[in-house]
Formats: sequence, structure tokens, C-alpha cells
Amino acid sequence: MYSAITFLPARWWPVYTAGAFVSLALILIAVPVLGREGAVPGNHTILDRNYTVGLLISLAAVWAVAAACLLTSARRTPATAAGSRIEPPAHGSAP
Repeated sequence: MYSAITFLPARWWPVYTAGAFVSLALILIAVPVLGREGAVPGNHTILDRNYTVGLLISLAAVWAVAAACLLTSARRTPATAAGSRIEPPAHGSAP
């Protein structure tokens, strides 16, 4: 059996896990209204929205944020990240 961990780079695992967790939560929340079983034909105020489209837009937003996180973390090299934590030497000190 294959999973995403077998073909994704290790640095992508946290972002993938967070995106999958949020996606699963959104899907579980949307399940009761996706079937439209509680809709009443004469009452348009109950289940009056297109929840399938809303779910798809939400999932697209989650994975767009995940992709943005990956892109911004890819621009930060380890040297850049470490360089911000290194303090400059004090004036007049010998190397």
C-alpha cells in the first residue's frame, strides 16, 4: 500500500498532514448537508445554499494555503534561517 509519505519529501509532511487534517474536518462537518436529506421542498430557508460548491471552495483554500506555506518555506534556506539567529561579534573583540 502506498501513502503520500512514500513519495513526498520529508519537509512537506507537516504541511500535508495539516492540510489533510483540515480537509477531513471540513468534509465531516459538511456530510450532513451534502445529501440535502433535511431539505423541505416548500421551505427554501432550510438548506438554501449550495454546500457542495462551498466545500470545494473551502478545500481549494486549504490547499492553496498549504502550497503557499511550502513555497515560502522553500525560499528560506537553512543558511538564511540560521543567519538571522547568529549574533554579530561585539566591536573591538578579537576573532
